[in-house]
Amino acid sequence: MMQQDKFVNRSREYQDRVTIKPRGESNEPYKGNQFFGEFKTKSLYIKVLARDFGAEDGDRIKVLVNDVTQVENITLLNQFQSIQVTLQPGFNKVDFEALNQGYSGPNTAEFQVYDDQGKLLSANEWNLATGFKATFIFVKE
Repeated sequence: MMQQDKFVNRSREYQDRVTIKPRGESNEPYKGNQFFGEFKTKSLYIKVLARDFGAEDGDRIKVLVNDVTQVENITLLNQFQSIQVTLQPGFNKVDFEALNQGYSGPNTAEFQVYDDQGKLLSANEWNLATGFKATFIFVKE
């Protein structure tokens, strides 16, 4: 006759608490377009300086002016890159669409917008999920 010892393993009770469960990257807070304002100007063009303020992780954007693609694909780097947008008389809607979120979401960018005289019109940051836009309105007088 053989006796089996049955020991209680208390670690099983806590296993669920300490196990790291794989989860998809949550980008819920970044789902939505961002509006950065309306500006009146007499400039012939605006100059946008944009850079990835987070990790240089392959964030890409597209630039649209009045819903027409002006720049198809820009990969954001940690140093500023310049994008010049020619303004038409009247209403000009400039969209920056997040084409991806790099390997570390969301799509992060710091930007500065200058008129043709070098005057700073706006500066800010965006955090966008893929497919969403950051929008500016420029009214050329």
